[in-house]
Amino acid sequence: AKMIAEDRYEEFDKKRKIAEAKNADKEDLKELEEIEKRMLENKKGKTNNT
Repeated sequence: AKMIAEDRYEEFDKKRKIAEAKNADKEDLKELEEIEKRMLENKKGKTNNT
């Protein structure tokens, strides 16, 4: 029974870590897109002023 419980926990833990990594990737992507948007807006603003 202990072995079954350990196996199930390992499987659960693996899935949890994968889910956390995917969520972190989504957050990182969102942040990068926001940075890109700000940079493009700044670039547009500078080209219009010169």
